[in-house]
Formats: sequence, C-alpha cells, structure tokens
Amino acid sequence: GVGGDSAAVGVVGRGRIGGYTGLFKQPSVVSLTALTPSRVCQLPIAVVYDHAFVEREFRQYLYAAIGQHMENMANWCSLVRESNISKRLMLAFELLAQEEGSRTIRIPSHQILGELVVARRESVARHIGQLFQAGRITKLDRWRVVLNPSDVAALGPVPADDRTDGARAG
Repeated sequence: GVGGDSAAVGVVGRGRIGGYTGLFKQPSVVSLTALTPSRVCQLPIAVVYDHAFVEREFRQYLYAAIGQHMENMANWCSLVRESNISKRLMLAFELLAQEEGSRTIRIPSHQILGELVVARRESVARHIGQLFQAGRITKLDRWRVVLNPSDVAALGPVPADDRTDGARAG
C-alpha cells in the first residue's frame, strides 16, 4: 500500500487467479494472505506461456479469470463508498458468499473484516450483533453465519458516530 502500509482490500475464493501480472512480465502490486486454511496451486510462468499462447481454450479461460478477478476487486472497492457500516458488512458478507458459492460463510477475524469495510474492530463486532438481532444473519457458531434473504438497501439509517467510523479506522 501507499507508504508501505498493508491492509485487506478484497477476498478471493477457491479457483480464483492471483499474481497474474507475471503474465505481463510485471511485478505483483498485491500480496495474498489466507484467511482460512487454504491450498494454493502455483504454476511456473513458463508453463502458463507454453499453454496460453498455443491452446485457445486455455487462453480464453485465463482471460476470463483475469476479468473475474478485476470485477471482484472492483466490487470490494465499491462497498467502502457506503456510509452505513451495517450495509458495508452485509455487502461484504454477500461478496464472501459469492466467493464461497454458499449463503453459509466463515466470517474473517473482526480485525480483517474491519480492514475490508473500513471500520474499527469494535464497530464491526457491534454491527454484526445488530445484524444478528435484526435477523439479517443467523449465527451457526463463533465464526460461521448464514445470510438470510434481505434487501441491503433496506438497512435503515445509523447513528452519526457510526457513519464516519472509517475515518477513524486503525
């Protein structure tokens, strides 16, 4: 990040591509950190080149995967424009569910979730409790929830002190 700081900016699910800038002989501008136990398949760039430039189907898949990655990152970046922390959390949960392919998701730590939605850890915990009480999510255990069908836009106004939490993130 700017000034050497690092922060979570998005989540990618299984089968997603990372580090694709190597295809263009460019250094990666992001690093990847696992939020849960994960497996990573690393391919030498020479192997990718051997297939990408010869096999049309492989090349099409690669281009589609890069496009999906860009769309995913754009979705994560757009959620921080929302002033309501509860809405940012629900949007983040929807993006996690999309990556998981399930309405049951594993919630990252409140610290990481706070980085993703630009809020303090304490605010994340408080708003998760409010979402639970409002019936937007159902807790299965400490880290897993089920997203209940809801209209994120229907989440009402929040107190003024919660609207600017991102400015005090840290």
